[in-house]
Order: sequence, then structure tokens, then C-alpha cells
Amino acid sequence: MAAVPPRYLIVPDKSVGPISIGENTGPVIGAIGRPGRLGPDAGPEWIYGALQVDVNSEGLSVVALEVVAQYGATQAEAARYETASGIHVGSTVGEVEKAYRAARCSLHNKGCALTNSDGRATYFDVASHLSKLSSSTPIVAIFISGP
Repeated sequence: MAAVPPRYLIVPDKSVGPISIGENTGPVIGAIGRPGRLGPDAGPEWIYGALQVDVNSEGLSVVALEVVAQYGATQAEAARYETASGIHVGSTVGEVEKAYRAARCSLHNKGCALTNSDGRATYFDVASHLSKLSSSTPIVAIFISGP
């Protein structure tokens, strides 16, 4: 497996590319620029193609990160972001379970949840309309949240 370029590396429970949960927004702008657009609430969702950076209500710190094909971003753009284990948007539930033995995959979790003791979590989300989850169900978004 080829190494993931640092700009696209997802570190579960921690970061996407150069942006980390809990960091101040100044370094975000310094690292990847001002957002190309804001989310539909014109608020705390900063959009950078397939990367969404959620900031607190004051706009001072990063509270969540999401990789997803929405707001004009394509599936191929979202799939560039991946973990060191090769998990990306488009991977399957089975691949997540194999890469992360601690992941808990179920419809209740809307995919696979990987949590740690400090309150951070990474979610490998599946489509919300599904009534069944199988090892071949594709991941449609990867979401990292802070405590």
C-alpha cells in the first residue's frame, strides 16, 4: 500500500491532513486557507472540497472534521482522504472491521464507530436510509468528533 500524502491522511480520533480536533482556527487558515464556502447554516461548517471543518459557535476552535462527497465535492475527491490502513470513503464495512478490530459496526451506529477513552470518536458512516448492514456496505462519510 502506498503512503498517504500528509494533506490527505486521516488519523482516527485526531486529525484529517494538517487539521486536528481542538486546534485553533488561525492555524487552519494558515495551513489550508480560508474556506471555499460555508456550510448551509452559514456558520460553523467550513468547506474545503470534500473536507468539512466544523468549528465552535465562536469560530475559534475545531470541534469536528468530516470527509464526505457533498457541497459539490465528488466521490473521487472524498476518496483521496484515507487512513494509514487504507480506509476511505468508498471502503466497505468489512474493510473497516478488518482494519480496526475495536470498531463497532451496526445500524444503531449508522455504520462503524471507533471511540477512545478521552471522548474522541471516529465514525465511518453508511447511507442513512439503509435497513440492513453487511460487510459489503460502503462507507459514505468519515467523521471525527472531539470530546
